[in-house]
Amino acid sequence: MKGSVSNLNNSGAQMGVILIGDESLALLKKQPKHSQKQSPALETELLERAYRWVYAEAQPTGRVVLMSERELVEWAKREGISVEQQAG
Repeated sequence: MKGSVSNLNNSGAQMGVILIGDESLALLKKQPKHSQKQSPALETELLERAYRWVYAEAQPTGRVVLMSERELVEWAKREGISVEQQAG
């Protein structure tokens, strides 16, 4: 993720979006500590941790928005944009 923030900083973007894919949630759910958690709660936890890390450690120069794959698909549908989700 630090590389993604660095690329956004280097591009001079005033706002960037980092997408956390469903695969990341699946990997996290395989860890014993998180195996019993429901996907929505796990997604929220992952996004909150990533957000805190981005602003504490990566120090972006512009605004960074973190979105889950599910949130991106919902946004695209509201905007009338067709999005294909990969079967996982």
